[in-house]
Amino acid sequence: MLDLQYRPVADSGKTGFCLSSTDPIDLTVPGANWQPASTDLRVGCGGRTVASLREVLDAGSGDTYRQDLPGQSFDITALPNGNYWVEVAANPAHRLVETDLSNNVSRRPVVLGGNPGARTVLVPPYELVDAG
Repeated sequence: MLDLQYRPVADSGKTGFCLSSTDPIDLTVPGANWQPASTDLRVGCGGRTVASLREVLDAGSGDTYRQDLPGQSFDITALPNGNYWVEVAANPAHRLVETDLSNNVSRRPVVLGGNPGARTVLVPPYELVDAG
């Protein structure tokens, strides 16, 4: 999580290790795959004996994780109410070969409010995503 000057104020420790088209996000985008072959992390992540694995996130699909899994949250207890950014970076160490790195970082605004013990988090709608 970042403040409005993009300085880190909280870290989730989230590390992704595999991709699978678990959820349709926008099937109206060009090239959207209405029937992805892999829609389950048990299929998309391989196993302990796998030497290599091709991971694909189909156009129009997302890879969504439940909020109760480890690394899916931020400790906001000590943060004052106000506006922040949640930033997600893909391939931050550039270990994966990509033809285009320009779309690897995404930020989403969040607004913290409420009182201690009863915090509120408002996530304004963004493009096709409405967390409200």
